[in-house]
Amino acid sequence: RSAAIARALPALSSADVEQIGVGVIESRQPMVSIGPGTGTGVATVIFDQAGTPIVIEGEGGHVDFAPITDMEFEVLKRLRARFGRVSIERLLCGAGIVNIYHAIAEIRGVQPEYSTPSDIGAAAQKELPLAAEAMAMFFAVLGSSAGNLALTTGAMGGVFIAGGIAPRYIDLLRKSDFRARFLAKGRFADYNTNIGTFVITHDDPGLLGAALCLG
Repeated sequence: RSAAIARALPALSSADVEQIGVGVIESRQPMVSIGPGTGTGVATVIFDQAGTPIVIEGEGGHVDFAPITDMEFEVLKRLRARFGRVSIERLLCGAGIVNIYHAIAEIRGVQPEYSTPSDIGAAAQKELPLAAEAMAMFFAVLGSSAGNLALTTGAMGGVFIAGGIAPRYIDLLRKSDFRARFLAKGRFADYNTNIGTFVITHDDPGLLGAALCLG
């Protein structure tokens, strides 16, 4: 599915995405998608000299989670105790929202009220503190991970957030540190500045991409 979504990226119009922050899409430059949903799918599309898209699949959702803030370090400790190795998929999916929420509850010494991602997301939209903190961390980690992908792939064609979570909570994403963390790459912060970040709002980019692959 992540490959099909990547194949759809060049065909998406401005009506199919919502831009987060500034940045541009450079024609025929690498484009990458990261899709937090039931898991974390990652794929890249590059172009040959004729401009034909070529999809590069991988397992980018299973790279190591690298905490940035002190609270993320504390969350990592708890997830490592549960899972051993902690990939970004342990945080960047529906179950990952629950993992973050329960870890923060333990750190804060409070009783978690919710056990599903949709309940946590709804509570965050009502600005309930624990849920809001969990969703803010989810989108901050997503921003860091998207920024790492941009550096790795040279994604001057844009970084696209796929999956069912981001479009549903785009208000929370905009309030979060997503874009700031996308840019927070030390000596290479300037590299990411002009790279556009977009949430895919198209109903079914996977189906679009599959149709393009067949075509």
